[in-house]
Amino acid sequence: MLSPTQIRREGKARAEVRRHEALSDAQTRLDVEDLLAGRRVLTDSGKLVAAYTPPARPLPSPSGSASGDAPNPPAPTTQASSPHHVMPIEDTVGLVRWARMGEDLKAATQLMNLRSVVRMAEDELDSGTNTSTSEPKSEASEDWIFQWREGAERTSSEDMQRLWARLLAGEVKQSGSFSLRTLSFVRTLDQYDAQLIARLAPFSIQGGWIAKYEAILGAAGLGFRELQHLEDLGLIIGIGGIGMRWRTDVTPPGPSLYVFHDNQAIRYESDSGTVRVEQPSMPLTRLGQEVLKLGSFTAPAAYIQALADDLKQKGLRVSRSVVEPTGDGAFFIVSTSPL
Repeated sequence: MLSPTQIRREGKARAEVRRHEALSDAQTRLDVEDLLAGRRVLTDSGKLVAAYTPPARPLPSPSGSASGDAPNPPAPTTQASSPHHVMPIEDTVGLVRWARMGEDLKAATQLMNLRSVVRMAEDELDSGTNTSTSEPKSEASEDWIFQWREGAERTSSEDMQRLWARLLAGEVKQSGSFSLRTLSFVRTLDQYDAQLIARLAPFSIQGGWIAKYEAILGAAGLGFRELQHLEDLGLIIGIGGIGMRWRTDVTPPGPSLYVFHDNQAIRYESDSGTVRVEQPSMPLTRLGQEVLKLGSFTAPAAYIQALADDLKQKGLRVSRSVVEPTGDGAFFIVSTSPL
């Protein structure tokens, strides 16, 4: 067993290593960008140097020099005139060399992307952002690791890297948390889709359904057109037609919960017999449930109040609670306050 002092010391050492890795990768990324832009070149000895730019030469005067002499002919430009002249690629050897360098630079960029995502995943695990506490039943499959790595390597946006980090952290904590379909979905996610998902996520209840309050959803930028698009993406169902309803029976003495993303919950209970609760809803598909787990969101106050008012109309006793997941699908109530 390590003492608390040793644990803190090792934690600081690991954080310092990660900091140096991040700084090193940042400098390497700048070097790669300079190489790709032609601002710097790699010499045969493996050194990075500034690319040679031929000096600008004034055009000769048509009437010769000021003394009346004929203008001097321009000096011939040869590779020997610059120690770092960029090699022409007209010949086959030069073409192969530059093609190989392009592949090497691409591989270096992908490696830096991967290292950045892994560091973010370590931060997620260290910070406890992923709240699952159960032991994984099995390790991630080789196909899952391959597809995850392929996606992480090709992602340079910090926001998208954070998503790939959360995918890895979640899978490390509990194998099977994210399917191959979810990996494929995140890989093709565009900015508009990501914005719609971010709007939808705060309304998720129990990670499985959305209460259908059209006015509240519309105020958040989720009108029929946006919800239809999310259904087309395969994240939710029940947009058109008569819709669907979420149902449960509330039986004393135990309380029931509506749990939101940020571990806030509505606690409701019956003091006299069983009460049937029905709520117009839009269920999340499995893909939707997995994708919405990748973020951290706060449920709107108006949404919480609307749900609480509907429960009160059914004669239920309602309060606000803070909960913590126990890792087996249940929740531990930390505190309760009036609502």
